[in-house]
Amino acid sequence: MIQKIQAFEIPGKGTATESKVEVQSRFTTGDKAVIYYDLRDPNGTTPAFDLRIQDYVTLPYAILSRSKIVVTGADRAAVIADSREATNILKRERTDISVISGIRLALSNDPGKACEGYSNGEARAYYLDTEDLASATILSETEDMQTIIEGAYYVTDGTNIRYWTGKSFDQKYSGICKG
Repeated sequence: MIQKIQAFEIPGKGTATESKVEVQSRFTTGDKAVIYYDLRDPNGTTPAFDLRIQDYVTLPYAILSRSKIVVTGADRAAVIADSREATNILKRERTDISVISGIRLALSNDPGKACEGYSNGEARAYYLDTEDLASATILSETEDMQTIIEGAYYVTDGTNIRYWTGKSFDQKYSGICKG
C-alpha cells in the first residue's frame, strides 16, 4: 500500500514524501509476521534488478530507506486478517511518520452550518496528517501540508465535528452531526 506522508527528512539521503507498506506474505509462518516499508521520494529514481525479466530497470521513485517491523500476537493476527492493518502498525511503531489523507470536509464558523454545508454538497478536499478527522492534528489545503488552513472553523466530515483554531485542533471541542 502506497501512501503520501508528511515530508520526512532522511539525513544524507533526501526527503521522503511516500511510504510503501507491504506484508511479507499473507501466509506468514510461526508466531510472527514481517511488515516491510520503504520511505520514498517520487521525484527521484532507483536502479534495480528485475528478477522476472533478468535485467536491470530504473524504478520511477527513489527508495531512501527500506526497513522492516516484526509483529507477534494480536498484531500478527490483525495483519493476517487485514493487510491494511500493516499501515496502522507502522504508524504506531514509527510515530515520526505521519500519513497524509485527502478527505472531503466542510468548514464553517458554526458547527450546525458546517454539518448543513456538508449535507448540501459544499464539502471539498482538504488534507489531514491521519486517515480520519477524529485523530487529525493538522489541516491543510495542499497535499504537501505546506498550506495550513488559517482562521478558526468548525470542521466536519459529515459525521464528526472538530474545532480548528487556525494552528491546531482544539481538544476541548468535538461533536457529531445530527442525522
